Amino acid sequence: MSPIVPPAPPSGNSTITNLTVSQTFDAVGNEQHAVFDLRNGTVASTSGGSANLRVAYDASSKSYTVSLNRERTTFPPSDITSTALGETRYAQRDADGVELLTLVTTPYSGQNSNRYVGMGYWQRYSVANDRQDDRFSTFVYGLDTPASATPRTGDARYAIDVFGVTAAPGYEPVVYQGDGAFDVDFLGGEFSAHAYLTETALLTGQGVVGGGIEMAATGRVGSGDGAFTGYVTVGSFNAETAGVISGRFFGPGAEEVGASFSASNADGATAVGSFTGQRTGASGVNLRMTDIVTPPLF
Repeated sequence: MSPIVPPAPPSGNSTITNLTVSQTFDAVGNEQHAVFDLRNGTVASTSGGSANLRVAYDASSKSYTVSLNRERTTFPPSDITSTALGETRYAQRDADGVELLTLVTTPYSGQNSNRYVGMGYWQRYSVANDRQDDRFSTFVYGLDTPASATPRTGDARYAIDVFGVTAAPGYEPVVYQGDGAFDVDFLGGEFSAHAYLTETALLTGQGVVGGGIEMAATGRVGSGDGAFTGYVTVGSFNAETAGVISGRFFGPGAEEVGASFSASNADGATAVGSFTGQRTGASGVNLRMTDIVTPPLF
């Protein structure tokens, strides 16, 4: 009788929540650089823009390395400060300042874990002379959908989970979180996204919801690898900002989606954020005049 040969282990990672081999991910990200006046708890200045981040996982040490331009930090398991409900937090502190990394695989607005895409944010800050110099990078990363597997026909809706930060000069910085929908017409190459947000002041903890506090985006899906880009608006209690968004699909059959965005206004305010989403079914909105799926009102 021939000997029983066990099957070979998988050659790559199959889920974002159980990485078994080392892998480097080209993340989609944006960064906000802000200076906070600690005497009155307000933003002194802020700027933002795209960030070409990389996230590398080392299977032997079970560590993550986040890099941006020439900046590079490795977070081993010994840096973990908390892990629960699909969120893992890391922290490093030294004489130069503090670095915090948070990786999220279960949406804040849901209980079902993502399988292929994760969201992260990387904060570095230092304090001197009653000023806090703060850099906040937000990004999505994961197992990209191969170009050959990106849908070219039909449409889809994804339930999305949004998280980000808004900084407006003269006001207290806020974080925002919310859930919504991402709709895409694969045949027409168009998408739209919308989420209502709840924002919370970082110092006082005051929460605000409603009154135009929301994220909205629209744009085009590329005909090659399925990456998408477009325009975004982010409403805050203290600032209305507009900017750009970019993202891609994740999973062997575009089962999930992820994107990151950066917005600003003429008063010097900036907002950065990201979202991940899980496919729930067909799109429920009209993305093209030639493909009406719901009765329109003009």
